[in-house]
Amino acid sequence: MPQSSSDDARLSRQVSTLIGGAPCKVSKRRDWQSATFCGHRLELTIALKDADAFNRAREFKACLSDQNFALIDHFVADILVTAIDQKSDNCVEILIEALLLES
Repeated sequence: MPQSSSDDARLSRQVSTLIGGAPCKVSKRRDWQSATFCGHRLELTIALKDADAFNRAREFKACLSDQNFALIDHFVADILVTAIDQKSDNCVEILIEALLLES
């Protein structure tokens, strides 16, 4: 995995706060570039474990892309929930993909 940045950790913490403190970890990181921008794609994973996990995950998905994130060397160009995987009655895994561009 390419070297992580402090902004990766900042984004992970801010996403965790949005979902009520559930742990959010970086599961993949890939460098990304276009003709005009450089940055990287992150895949984040959240495990929700409570009786209302699936509904919380759906609400989170609906509001995530409207959020603003305070990062230092990057900005979030795109962020979305790519999957909500029901592991059991009380456990849901949320997969998120984000594109961070150098500012």
